[in-house]
Amino acid sequence: MNTTVEYNVIDVYAYDDYAYGIYAYYDLENSIISGNDITAYAYDDYAYGIYVDDYFEYSTISGNTITATSEEDEAYGIYCEEDAINSTIENNVITATSEDDYAYGIYSCCGEYSTYSGNTINATSVNYSAYGFYIDDIYNITFSENIVEASSENDEAYALYLYGITNSTIFENTFTSNMYALYIDSTCEENRFYLNNIDGLLNNGTDNYFVSSENITYSYLGSSYKSVLGNYWASYNETDTNGDGIIDTPYTINDTNDTKPLADMWNDGEIGNYVAPSRSSGGSGRSYDSDISDEIESKVIKNFVSSATVLFGNGIDEQYAVQLRERVTDANGYTISGNAVIVGGPLANGFAKEYNDQFEMPISNDYPGENKGIIQVLKVQDNTGKIVQSYTIAYIAGSDRLGTQAALEYFKTLDELPEGPIMIEWTANGPVVVE
Repeated sequence: MNTTVEYNVIDVYAYDDYAYGIYAYYDLENSIISGNDITAYAYDDYAYGIYVDDYFEYSTISGNTITATSEEDEAYGIYCEEDAINSTIENNVITATSEDDYAYGIYSCCGEYSTYSGNTINATSVNYSAYGFYIDDIYNITFSENIVEASSENDEAYALYLYGITNSTIFENTFTSNMYALYIDSTCEENRFYLNNIDGLLNNGTDNYFVSSENITYSYLGSSYKSVLGNYWASYNETDTNGDGIIDTPYTINDTNDTKPLADMWNDGEIGNYVAPSRSSGGSGRSYDSDISDEIESKVIKNFVSSATVLFGNGIDEQYAVQLRERVTDANGYTISGNAVIVGGPLANGFAKEYNDQFEMPISNDYPGENKGIIQVLKVQDNTGKIVQSYTIAYIAGSDRLGTQAALEYFKTLDELPEGPIMIEWTANGPVVVE
């Protein structure tokens, strides 16, 4: 099947479930996923910016800005599970971060004749390995003009990790890592690497090549030259005696040599004068929107409210809603398109009325009763289309104004979204949980 998903803003939060920005459930053929701004945040499970579940043939993923963050599990910017055939992943900006598991900028497995070009990737893990690119069992790929960074505080990091790759060309990329900039498994052979800027360790497989197959015209210090060229190795400090931009002593890579190592970084036809492009830096988690209440201390709750549309139904509930964030939305006529926080009950709030009976404890004038409110969470998943969309709705409401206020005040003190409903009563001493 073919499909097009373009120019959406997708913000997905999950506490104890997977977070998918875009989930392509069936085969993608002659399809386009382009120009989307995607944030996928998972606290206790996997986070995927884009997940392609099956075949990825003659299709393109391009121009997306993706942030994938998981606190406790794996994070993937783009995940292509199998059979990437004659497809292209290009010009995406990706940040993948995990606190306590693996982080992958792009993971692509199994296929042939695919292109990876112009992507800017930052993968970071604190306690496990980080992979900027992980490419597994694909042959005849073209990999060019990518800028890839990977770092891990307490484990290994790989800017580019190749496994089972053959007959492929990797050129004009910049790889940076606090451990392996380039990891080529022993299963990789007959691949050619040239004009890459490599800052970090190298592990080489067997029978790979580290110079161009033909002469390349280039400039160095204002003069023009023509030669076969290798790669720039940040850790290699030998001299360029004749001043042509090529170090005279080959760079030894296991049993292979880069016979034409560059004296400075490659920069689009020139050796030297490299200027790294600007991009947003990776971090230990997503940044919060500036209008989120300072009274919310939990990073998990801030993440969720930042990802959500906060909905009110009347003036009183609006006064409560802006205590979570400044930008709030009238619920009248609202159709779900992402995570949501409902403030106030179904009598005044049309969106609350639509979903009220789906919650474990529906709200009414009689329930939960005078001065009492409830905090509860509902997960909504739309399986009708080819792209599966998952949303989380937090419902903060009471039988009266004080009940809603009690639930709202207590919500701001939570460390995480509750697994089951929490009933709160407003008392002379403030909100108190009803056991």
